[in-house]
Amino acid sequence: MPDSPENRLCRIQRAIELQAVEGIGLVYARRLWELLGPLRHWEDVDFNKLQHKQCNAWRNRLVMLERQGYANRQLDIVYRHTWQVVLIDDKDYPPYLRHLVDAPLFLFVKGNCSHLLRQHIALVGTRKPSEEGLSVCADLVQSIATSGRKNRLSIVSGLARGIDAQAHRTSLSEGICTLAILGNPPQHIYPPEHFDLADKIVDNGGLLVTEFLPDVISRPYHFAQRNRVIAGMSRLTIVVESALKGGALITARRAYEENRDVFAVPGRCNDKSSLGCNYLIAQNIAQLIENPQTFWSSYVSRIQYGVTEDSTLLSVESQAVLDHIAQCGKVSLEAMVNTFGTSFPICETLLKLETARIVSFHKGGYYSIHAP
Repeated sequence: MPDSPENRLCRIQRAIELQAVEGIGLVYARRLWELLGPLRHWEDVDFNKLQHKQCNAWRNRLVMLERQGYANRQLDIVYRHTWQVVLIDDKDYPPYLRHLVDAPLFLFVKGNCSHLLRQHIALVGTRKPSEEGLSVCADLVQSIATSGRKNRLSIVSGLARGIDAQAHRTSLSEGICTLAILGNPPQHIYPPEHFDLADKIVDNGGLLVTEFLPDVISRPYHFAQRNRVIAGMSRLTIVVESALKGGALITARRAYEENRDVFAVPGRCNDKSSLGCNYLIAQNIAQLIENPQTFWSSYVSRIQYGVTEDSTLLSVESQAVLDHIAQCGKVSLEAMVNTFGTSFPICETLLKLETARIVSFHKGGYYSIHAP
């Protein structure tokens, strides 16, 4: 059953309060969110279950924020700028992102929320690209556009200058849905010269996405934090031109750590804007892109995006999990870990089944067979 408007508002308020308390962090925020469960107020939560020395201080701070109406003041700004809120246990929350241990409890979204469920391809790179880098970026997007799959895919980037902006603009010109993940609060666009680009993204069916509260003062490290969202929600990450230090490498490393596919465009060994890509390839973090114009056709032949009528074969692990969920009707992740054991790849298997729309995730951390 869907939440009543009152219950949903309470859940949004509690998530915002968790985000606002300094020191909790995303991992403990996720645990507190699970402890909150169906409860509506922080005073009703047993913080001792957290077994953390700061639990009493966190409880006092959260109770105070709730009593002061802090979340409502944040939501006033969010809604005034026509953004929406997607919670981590909402059906529209990106499934790949949900499986990150430090996934945001909520996303502020402007645009069509249902497009969060598309298969996402991250395309990132330097803010100071060469003409060749811009051309390669455009070729990569166009190779996707001509694949016949563009209505099922989206291009994700960070709205930054350079490669990010090129990825967004080429997506718009090719009729591909594009998502801009911001490293700043929803009422601001950075860099400011991309205000019109942000509007075009939304007007053409794309999305603006951020996890930052309206009263947050933007800091340089927020953009690194934003990069984990880009990598986390994407099945594939592509790096086009990057120095040895920068946000694109942070995105690529996080994608690699999450066992996602990473590719990079190689460059000349004396070209500073290609040193990062060459490093990723040399360290086997990224695979090499030989021909940007034919990349997508060669890549897609090796992976499966979604389930089709002629692709019903499941791995032994997937079939076992699917049978167990079908037998139980509705089962929690914790219960499945207890059933299959800690050595079984339960999280990876659930992610594959969820992104293939075979199973569905529900509030409270439960899974069931997907109902069309």
